[in-house]
Amino acid sequence: MRYRGLKRLSLKRKFQEINKFAWPDPNPFAIKVKLDPDYYGIIDDLDQRFAAGAPSLVACDELTVEGDVRFEKDVTIKGTVCINNRHDAEAVIKAGTVIDKDLVF
Repeated sequence: MRYRGLKRLSLKRKFQEINKFAWPDPNPFAIKVKLDPDYYGIIDDLDQRFAAGAPSLVACDELTVEGDVRFEKDVTIKGTVCINNRHDAEAVIKAGTVIDKDLVF
């Protein structure tokens, strides 16, 4: 029994060693995301605004999206970012954009 427990512990450590290079933060799911419920509150609306896929949040600490904002493919968010569209018309984050500071439309 003791051997089995040591083996599990060893495998867990090995897994952690391998995966520490995959994530810059040891807890990659600690990202805070707040989406405007008026534009992202219904699944169809959410799908429409992320039609090309969700942005990469690997290097993101916190993301807040206020207003009507659509994301094209390969968008990357880094750090703590607030994206705010103050207009009635939809704002578009172009494909390949890297956002590392607040953005206001």
